Amino acid sequence: MNIKIVDSWLREYLDTRESSSQIAKELSLSSVSVEKLEKIGDDTIYNIEVTTNRPDLMSILGIAREASAVL
Repeated sequence: MNIKIVDSWLREYLDTRESSSQIAKELSLSSVSVEKLEKIGDDTIYNIEVTTNRPDLMSILGIAREASAVL
């Protein structure tokens, strides 16, 4: 299942100075696969593939928790 998350929304729950590409890299190395980063205006959209055995990662809060843990 793929979900799309906007970087500015993610940063409302995640306190980090890392770049979008670094966040995507770290997430891809740990639990989810960030398929693509898409630039829309001043914001970035993460296209994330989440496996069905990880329903905790199928929301912005779940992705923020995971990113916080790996960063």
